[in-house]
Amino acid sequence: MPKRKKATLTGRVERKGAKVQKQNRRQDPEYSRSDNLCNTESRRARRSDPVYNANDLARDNVSRRARRSDPIYNANRLTQDDISRRARRSDPVCNSNELARDNATRRAKRGELKPWKYAVVIYNENIKDGPCHRCFSCDKLLFKTQVVKTTKESLLSKGCDIDYLKTLIIHELCQ
Repeated sequence: MPKRKKATLTGRVERKGAKVQKQNRRQDPEYSRSDNLCNTESRRARRSDPVYNANDLARDNVSRRARRSDPIYNANRLTQDDISRRARRSDPVCNSNELARDNATRRAKRGELKPWKYAVVIYNENIKDGPCHRCFSCDKLLFKTQVVKTTKESLLSKGCDIDYLKTLIIHELCQ
C-alpha cells in the first residue's frame, strides 16, 4: 500500500490558490461559453450512444424504485404533495380551473360530454378516406358518414315507388 503524503501548509495553500484560480476562470464569459459548448457536445455524444441510454434508464429505474420503497421518502413526498395541493386550491384561478376540469370529467364519465381529443379522433377517422361517395342526382361528393345504407324493403315501407328504386339500383350498378 503506498504511503500517504502528510498534509502540509504549502499544499493547502497551493490547492486553495488553484481553487480561486478556477473560480476566476468560471467568471470569465468566454471561458464559460467554451466550457458549456464542450459539455454540450460531450452530452450529445453520450446521448446518441444506445448503450449509454440503456444504462442511464436502468440506473434511473433502480434509483426511482429505491426511493419509492423508502418509507421516509414516501412520507415526505405525500406531505409535499398535500402542501402543494392546498396551495393550488387556495388560489382562486387554479381552483376554478380544477373545478371546471373535474366537472368536465364527471360529465364525460356520464356520457354527457365527450372530451375534445376524442371528438377530433372520431372526426379524423370519419374523413380519412375523403369524400368518396357520389350522389346520383346532383353529382355531389359525400363522405362515408353522410351516406345512409338502406334496404329495398325499408324504402318501400317508407313510401318510395318502384321507379325511384330502379333508378337507385341502376345507379349502383354503373359505379
